[in-house]
Order: sequence, then C-alpha cells, then structure tokens
Amino acid sequence: MHCLFIMSSSENLGKPKLPISGVSEQWESYKAIRDHMHTNGAVLFTDSAAESVKACCVDYVYDLLTPLLVKMRTTEGSPQPSVEPLREELSDLYKRYSKKVIESQIILDSWVVRKFLGFIKMKCRIRKPSTVP
Repeated sequence: MHCLFIMSSSENLGKPKLPISGVSEQWESYKAIRDHMHTNGAVLFTDSAAESVKACCVDYVYDLLTPLLVKMRTTEGSPQPSVEPLREELSDLYKRYSKKVIESQIILDSWVVRKFLGFIKMKCRIRKPSTVP
C-alpha cells in the first residue's frame, strides 16, 4: 500500500469530521472485500485485531482504508471519520452481503478502522511510512 501523506495543520479539535456517506458502495466494488465477505467469514475483524495492528493486515483492509484515506487527504485538516457514520457504513456493508452481525461487532470494526487510520496518519505525520510489503 502506498502511503498518502496526510498533513495536519493542527489538532482536529473543534473541526468537522470527515463525511463518509456512500463509502460502503465503494467498499463493495473492491474484489478483496467481496472475496472475504463471500468466502472467509461473517466479520471483517476478530477480537485479535483490536489488540494488534499486525493481526489484521490482510488485503481487504487496504481496500477498506483506501477510500477513507483519499477523502482524508482531500479534506482540509485531514480529519478522521466520526464513529457513528463509520458504524452506519459498516452496517450497510454487512447488509449488502446479507451478513447478520451483532452491534458489538460493528462497534469493534469501526474502532479498528479508526485505529488503522490513526496509525497511518501518525506514520505519515512523522514521515516514516512502513516499507513492509
């Protein structure tokens, strides 16, 4: 994954959050996400993903993050998405694949996505993107 340099002029305190409506449609268009949802299981992230970033570095994660990173890059101040809209989009993604998941799974998924976005933003801010393929 190529690192998009996300520059933050200051802390995002008081700034509006990233609008992400419709991102579930973009997610559905990625082959890795479709393959995972059709073959590998009912959920995007397991409990181990919340504990370790390396535990969930798989192809579909890059596709989950790409549209969000592009939106962050093109929005002034590069804010992260709010948790509630992110939960709505993840819930919509599960519905598109007829997956029935409990609310706590959607909450976990939303926090893991935000964790990844924060991690990438931090690495870009200190200009030390990962070189691991």
